[in-house]
Amino acid sequence: QRTITTTTTTTTTTTTTTRSALSTDWVYAMNGVSCDMTCAAVSGTCMLDAMNAVDTAAEASFLANILDVSCSSFAGDSAIQMPGAVYNTYCFYNDAGTSTCDGYDGMITRFCCCGSNCPTSDPAQTTTTTTTT
Repeated sequence: QRTITTTTTTTTTTTTTTRSALSTDWVYAMNGVSCDMTCAAVSGTCMLDAMNAVDTAAEASFLANILDVSCSSFAGDSAIQMPGAVYNTYCFYNDAGTSTCDGYDGMITRFCCCGSNCPTSDPAQTTTTTTTT
Protein backbone atom coordinates (compact mmCIF):
# COMPACT_ATOMS: atom_id res chain seq x y z
CA GLN A 1 0.00 0.00 0.00
CA ARG A 2 1.21 3.43 -0.93
CA THR A 3 0.50 6.62 1.08
CA ILE A 4 0.20 9.91 -0.73
CA THR A 5 0.61 13.06 1.28
CA THR A 6 -0.86 16.25 -0.06
CA THR A 7 0.17 19.63 1.27
CA THR A 8 -2.13 22.58 0.75
CA THR A 9 -0.82 26.11 1.12
CA THR A 10 -3.27 28.97 1.48
CA THR A 11 -2.15 32.53 0.92
CA THR A 12 -4.31 35.40 2.11
CA THR A 13 -3.61 38.99 1.16
CA THR A 14 -5.45 41.74 2.99
CA THR A 15 -5.24 45.37 1.98
CA THR A 16 -6.61 47.89 4.42
CA THR A 17 -6.93 51.59 3.77
CA THR A 18 -7.49 53.70 6.84
CA ARG A 19 -8.34 57.34 7.02
CA SER A 20 -7.85 59.18 10.24
CA ALA A 21 -10.34 61.85 11.19
CA LEU A 22 -9.63 64.86 9.05
CA SER A 23 -10.50 68.32 10.24
CA THR A 24 -10.35 70.95 7.51
CA ASP A 25 -11.55 74.47 6.72
CA TRP A 26 -13.62 73.27 3.75
CA VAL A 27 -17.27 74.24 4.11
CA TYR A 28 -20.21 73.14 1.97
CA ALA A 29 -22.10 76.37 1.28
CA MET A 30 -25.84 76.69 1.23
CA ASN A 31 -27.38 76.61 -2.24
CA GLY A 32 -26.92 79.93 -4.06
CA VAL A 33 -24.63 81.46 -1.42
CA SER A 34 -21.15 82.84 -2.13
CA CYS A 35 -18.03 81.61 -0.37
CA ASP A 36 -17.50 85.10 1.09
CA MET A 37 -20.87 84.83 2.84
CA THR A 38 -20.35 81.18 3.78
CA CYS A 39 -16.94 81.81 5.31
CA ALA A 40 -18.13 84.90 7.20
CA ALA A 41 -20.89 82.75 8.74
CA VAL A 42 -18.26 80.40 10.22
CA SER A 43 -15.89 83.25 11.22
CA GLY A 44 -13.50 82.34 8.43
CA THR A 45 -12.00 84.00 5.38
CA CYS A 46 -12.42 82.73 1.83
CA MET A 47 -9.11 81.42 0.50
CA LEU A 48 -9.25 81.73 -3.28
CA ASP A 49 -5.93 80.04 -4.06
CA ALA A 50 -7.07 76.84 -2.35
CA MET A 51 -10.34 76.78 -4.29
CA ASN A 52 -8.55 77.30 -7.60
CA ALA A 53 -6.21 74.43 -6.67
CA VAL A 54 -9.17 72.03 -6.97
CA ASP A 55 -8.61 71.32 -10.65
CA THR A 56 -9.01 67.54 -11.00
CA ALA A 57 -11.81 65.04 -10.55
CA ALA A 58 -9.80 63.28 -7.82
CA GLU A 59 -9.57 66.49 -5.80
CA ALA A 60 -13.26 67.26 -6.25
CA SER A 61 -14.06 63.70 -5.20
CA PHE A 62 -11.94 64.11 -2.06
CA LEU A 63 -13.83 67.30 -1.15
CA ALA A 64 -17.21 65.71 -1.84
CA ASN A 65 -16.22 62.89 0.49
CA ILE A 66 -15.17 65.09 3.41
CA LEU A 67 -18.17 67.40 2.89
CA ASP A 68 -20.54 64.40 2.70
CA VAL A 69 -21.83 65.23 -0.78
CA SER A 70 -23.08 62.32 -2.91
CA CYS A 71 -21.87 63.06 -6.43
CA SER A 72 -22.96 60.93 -9.36
CA SER A 73 -20.28 62.44 -11.60
CA PHE A 74 -17.28 64.79 -11.65
CA ALA A 75 -16.31 67.14 -14.45
CA GLY A 76 -14.30 70.28 -15.11
CA ASP A 77 -15.96 73.66 -15.54
CA SER A 78 -14.65 77.21 -15.79
CA ALA A 79 -17.59 78.82 -13.94
CA ILE A 80 -16.55 81.22 -11.17
CA GLN A 81 -18.70 79.25 -8.69
CA MET A 82 -16.64 76.05 -8.95
CA PRO A 83 -15.64 73.86 -7.18
CA GLY A 84 -19.13 72.86 -6.19
CA ALA A 85 -22.20 70.79 -6.93
CA VAL A 86 -25.22 71.35 -9.13
CA TYR A 87 -28.42 70.02 -7.57
CA ASN A 88 -26.21 68.38 -4.90
CA THR A 89 -25.55 65.60 -7.43
CA TYR A 90 -23.26 66.67 -10.28
CA CYS A 91 -19.91 67.84 -8.92
CA PHE A 92 -17.46 70.11 -10.68
CA TYR A 93 -13.90 71.29 -10.22
CA ASN A 94 -12.61 74.53 -11.70
CA ASP A 95 -10.40 73.57 -14.61
CA ALA A 96 -9.52 77.14 -15.55
CA GLY A 97 -8.44 78.74 -12.24
CA THR A 98 -11.33 81.22 -12.48
CA SER A 99 -13.09 80.64 -9.16
CA THR A 100 -14.03 83.69 -7.11
CA CYS A 101 -15.02 84.12 -3.47
CA ASP A 102 -18.03 86.30 -4.25
CA GLY A 103 -19.53 84.24 -7.08
CA TYR A 104 -22.84 82.47 -6.56
CA ASP A 105 -25.59 80.83 -8.59
CA GLY A 106 -28.98 79.57 -7.45
CA MET A 107 -28.32 76.07 -8.82
CA ILE A 108 -24.81 75.67 -7.38
CA THR A 109 -23.75 74.68 -3.89
CA ARG A 110 -20.13 75.68 -3.51
CA PHE A 111 -17.15 73.95 -1.88
CA CYS A 112 -15.57 76.86 0.04
CA CYS A 113 -12.15 77.05 1.64
CA CYS A 114 -12.64 79.21 4.74
CA GLY A 115 -9.16 79.12 6.28
CA SER A 116 -5.59 77.95 5.88
CA ASN A 117 -6.31 74.21 6.32
CA CYS A 118 -7.80 73.20 2.97
CA PRO A 119 -6.07 70.10 1.63
CA THR A 120 -7.11 68.72 -1.75
CA SER A 121 -6.07 65.16 -0.92
CA ASP A 122 -5.99 63.16 2.29
CA PRO A 123 -2.58 63.48 3.96
CA ALA A 124 -3.72 61.15 6.76
CA GLN A 125 -4.65 58.19 4.54
CA THR A 126 -2.48 55.11 4.84
CA THR A 127 -2.63 51.80 3.03
CA THR A 128 -1.32 48.60 4.59
CA THR A 129 -0.95 45.29 2.77
CA THR A 130 -0.45 42.10 4.75
CA THR A 131 0.29 38.74 3.14
CA THR A 132 -0.03 35.56 5.20
CA THR A 133 1.06 32.15 3.94
